[in-house]
Amino acid sequence: VGSQFMTALPLLGPLWHWSGSSELYRVLAILLDRQVPLPQALQLAATGISDASPAKHCQHLAARVEQGSELARAMQSRPELPAS
Repeated sequence: VGSQFMTALPLLGPLWHWSGSSELYRVLAILLDRQVPLPQALQLAATGISDASPAKHCQHLAARVEQGSELARAMQSRPELPAS
């Protein structure tokens, strides 16, 4: 709930959102660089970041990838995460 409140703030909200997403992508990049399989890397990234909102989305992505979906396709179902 706190994360949702922060993202709703006019000036700080977008910064908060991008910061959480950036943290997620940094952790995920490190894990993938270490050759951790994508579904496991997504789960580990979800537990290793401080913002609950991107972590929840990451867990959803991990489940979709484990079911055989491509990451890009799974991300299309989560527009809250920036595609960049």
